[in-house]
Amino acid sequence: MAEADRRPGLLDAPEIKRLARDAFYDAALAPHRQVARTHAVAAADWSRHLALLSPASAFALALETAAGSDAGRHAAFLAAAADYRAILRAFFEPRILAQALHPAPVCDGCQARLYFGAYDDVPAFPVSLEPGAAERQVLLSLGSLLAGSLLLGLIAFRRFARWPV
Repeated sequence: MAEADRRPGLLDAPEIKRLARDAFYDAALAPHRQVARTHAVAAADWSRHLALLSPASAFALALETAAGSDAGRHAAFLAAAADYRAILRAFFEPRILAQALHPAPVCDGCQARLYFGAYDDVPAFPVSLEPGAAERQVLLSLGSLLAGSLLLGLIAFRRFARWPV
């Protein structure tokens, strides 16, 4: 019996089914993911602008931005992770398909599995650190806190100047 007769058809191979299923769901969910990304970016923008109205929120936003965990950075990270997933798929799918078309056992008596030893060739996740973002946010927050403090001090000074003795 020939090798091609013993193994199941390519459409029945689990790795081919997985690739097809992932491609189908990626295409079906793409509009929903885009709407969610747009909403997250808009929410991050509103959050950043409204946080300057409260000293506690401004301080929290300054700390989050300095730590790199603010909402805008999180939305950017999710977008970068989705792009990186697409890059990894483009890297690994041809290798998986080639192994499915021409299975070669890794060792004698082993099943034909994907053998991968080119770890240095795998694309790396891009670093998305925005230089100076934390410093700008800290200066903006400190400036708004200082302006708010000066305004409250001016109001208090005017009020106390007219206070009956």
